[in-house]
Amino acid sequence: DAPPVPRRPTKHPGVYPWSAQVVGDLGRAPHAQHLAHVGSVRGLHPQVTSIDCTTNRIADAGAAAIANAIAANDSITILNLGASRIGDAGAAAIANAITANSSITELSLGSNIGDVGAAALASSLAATASITILNLGGNEIGDAGAIAIANALAVDTSMTELYLGNGNNIGDTGAAAIAKAIEANTSLVLSLLDVDPSVGRNLAIAAACRIRGVRVQVGYWDLQLDDSE
Repeated sequence: DAPPVPRRPTKHPGVYPWSAQVVGDLGRAPHAQHLAHVGSVRGLHPQVTSIDCTTNRIADAGAAAIANAIAANDSITILNLGASRIGDAGAAAIANAITANSSITELSLGSNIGDVGAAALASSLAATASITILNLGGNEIGDAGAIAIANALAVDTSMTELYLGNGNNIGDTGAAAIAKAIEANTSLVLSLLDVDPSVGRNLAIAAACRIRGVRVQVGYWDLQLDDSE
């Protein structure tokens, strides 16, 4: 699976620890409704700051329910929905919620989406400056999705870590678009870019990341970007 967005301990009072609970769409709805209540009246768990729903079967309907909840809850800062069978429609719902809720700073949708979902998320990134860590590793994102993400990076001023490796389908065209955005955005604060080997060794990516001081990582290994690569 893709490397997860950093998670808090599951016993932490501010975390909904749904990770590895194999449930379906309807199983998430009551929790999502409860979070919507928390967001509106802060009556039950005002310290909830993180939702971890990794490796569940919530699919698009569950993602939409969670999106409705977080849109109304400004205490949630971390949302981990990796490997939860979320498609492009679910990604679009999450994207809309992120646009409405600037409190979310860390988002993982690894092992879920394709180009359409990536484009929806990219639109929300361009509209908000809250996301600092974004994990889209292990998806089916190709050049079209990479170009959309690159367009968001071109105007981004908040993201410090971006995970795009672990099995995406980004080719030279997408890599070139990401490289151009990194090099052109003088306000970019990105410090870590995680990609597949073919992207990490792309000469344009190497040059742009060297110029901006971005560390390139393949999985858990750093690439040494010297002039010979």
